[in-house]
Amino acid sequence: MSSSIKSPLTLRLPFSLANPRVGFCLRRVTRQQLGPGLAGDVRWAYALTRPERAFALDLLRDRRNLWLYRTHQQGACGDFVVVDMAARRPDRRRAAVLELKSSGRLRRGVTGLQLRAAQHAVDEIAGRDGVIPVGHAALLLEGRPEDVLAAL
Repeated sequence: MSSSIKSPLTLRLPFSLANPRVGFCLRRVTRQQLGPGLAGDVRWAYALTRPERAFALDLLRDRRNLWLYRTHQQGACGDFVVVDMAARRPDRRRAAVLELKSSGRLRRGVTGLQLRAAQHAVDEIAGRDGVIPVGHAALLLEGRPEDVLAAL
């Protein structure tokens, strides 16, 4: 993780982003979670590509048990973190750090530069939102969006 990053590693993407009446407005999410000053400075760090946006919309629309977090794109913590909220107890919930790729087979437990700070992102969510415990082990997944979504 870069020591120059001053903003959070993760932003929760609310289900309302998938509501066509509200619309997918990342600007609104960053302003709500970071405040207007910081949001304007770092909104670029959470921007989504077209395939990432499609993935996020599919997940937010169809998988209401999964909380989706966008990661800071200079944080070396993947593209998204997902927490399965189906279990009542935080220590029983599954979490996954996702790195989306345009091609290739689904890989589990991958490591590398793009995921080297994955645990920092998971711990940030744990400490801030309390939905999982700090130190919670997360599955690392890398692959095409449709394969990653199917694996969740």
